[in-house]
Amino acid sequence: MKKWISMCLVAVLCFTLTPVVFADSFSLRSGIHFGDTIDDVKKKENDLVFQEQSDYTSEVVLEYSGKIAGSEGKAKFYFGDDTKTLLTDVLYEFEISDKSSATALSQKIYDSCIRQYGDPTYEDGLFDLYGKAISSSYFVAAVGQEMGVLKISQDSNYEWVFLDDYDEYVTIDLVLFYKESTSSYYNSGYVIAISYHTFSDEELQGVYDNIQDEINKA
Repeated sequence: MKKWISMCLVAVLCFTLTPVVFADSFSLRSGIHFGDTIDDVKKKENDLVFQEQSDYTSEVVLEYSGKIAGSEGKAKFYFGDDTKTLLTDVLYEFEISDKSSATALSQKIYDSCIRQYGDPTYEDGLFDLYGKAISSSYFVAAVGQEMGVLKISQDSNYEWVFLDDYDEYVTIDLVLFYKESTSSYYNSGYVIAISYHTFSDEELQGVYDNIQDEINKA
């Protein structure tokens, strides 16, 4: 067991310490980049319709709606750094009633990710520093299931983890799941969520430390 965990640690270290160069800077959409301010995003995002700005305890969220990847969806920009002023996460969500349309859109987004980033790092598995597709979209549905107002079934999830040439760590999560409502508060249907998350050296070091703790306990 100890040998297997050690091998996993080595694999993670090798992967994250080897730069993978995709572009001069990780581009999200409309010229938006991680580290942009709230005003930056508002000025740059002209293709979607602004809906609202929400100020939470740990982050500020800008929500937009409109055509994304050719389908109606929502875009959420999260400013979750210590000052709640710099962009750390982006989430795109689509809710579709029939499975064939949901599968087709999910495949379209997946194929686009493959062209841009190569094969996923994980399939049906997660790196510890995942994005809002998991921590927001899927988690909220999971809470609904715990409360007895939703039944969910996950169809697929893929994750890309890489480091670009600006020393910026990024996790991309793509999830497709079905939620069946047992309450009038929720709608049944398929949810496709893709998120982009950046994290710091300190957060990555925390992952290494946790793995090392598991090695020491084994």
